[in-house]
Amino acid sequence: VDIGGELVVGPRSYTPLADDGTKGPTQKTTIVAPVPALGAVGRFYNDDEPSRVTFGAGLYNTFGGTVSWKKTGQSALDSTEDAVIEVDAGASVRISDRFAIGASLRLGLGLFALDATMDPFDASLSANGVGVATALGALVKPTDNVRIGLAWRSPLRVSTDGSGTITFASTPQGQQVSHDQVWPQQASLGIGWRAAPAVRLALQADWTQWSQLKDLTVTFPSNPTLNQDFREDWKDTWTVRAGGEYAFPTFAVRAGAYVDTNAVPDRTIERQYLDQTKFGVAAGAS
Repeated sequence: VDIGGELVVGPRSYTPLADDGTKGPTQKTTIVAPVPALGAVGRFYNDDEPSRVTFGAGLYNTFGGTVSWKKTGQSALDSTEDAVIEVDAGASVRISDRFAIGASLRLGLGLFALDATMDPFDASLSANGVGVATALGALVKPTDNVRIGLAWRSPLRVSTDGSGTITFASTPQGQQVSHDQVWPQQASLGIGWRAAPAVRLALQADWTQWSQLKDLTVTFPSNPTLNQDFREDWKDTWTVRAGGEYAFPTFAVRAGAYVDTNAVPDRTIERQYLDQTKFGVAAGAS
């Protein structure tokens, strides 16, 4: 059983650019968001012999997030939330000492909310919904010191429905709202190598099909003339990771690094979705 989490602290700054090239005042905000994760893995035994089947379940935030900016009185989306929390359950089967396969069912709880000032009208909306997806994986052990892992996660679609208010001529009006979340399919290839009794090395490549996100659409079922469509045209991303571990007699140290390409092109970038090629490093011990 694993109970843990992260605290995301993300400072952001944004300088608006007018059509004539004039820069506006720089806007700043800091995202502070706890991200919990829960998981459990286990298998049955028969006369002290472990089963070839392993079961697992998890709860975590896989995509999206929330960000709020100080209201300036200008036309803008002041705060947005577009995220999904997944509850996954699956099983794996050890076919042999060299090969295992697994699959899981994914239930995604989609969360959507926004507060807008004159974009194109004042609005405060929220919605939620549930979507279903799956994931498949395989582990190959060609030698005693090498492991190769493959994983695929299907696209996840979540249709959210909710309500809120929009304001015309200083008069708030209640409205029903809908928003379809498009979360991408992913594929990963990882290789682990025990280079020496105390040394383990790993390399992984991930592909994420963000190009599935063409538009972000907010619809009002009872008043379609209010529907809003934001062109996104995101693109697929690649992430490459590398790391290593050295095990001393009583403790181990680890380090790694990654590079992750950007999904949001410059022509559709906005302060809710700031993005660029990302680099990161990590270190740890146990």
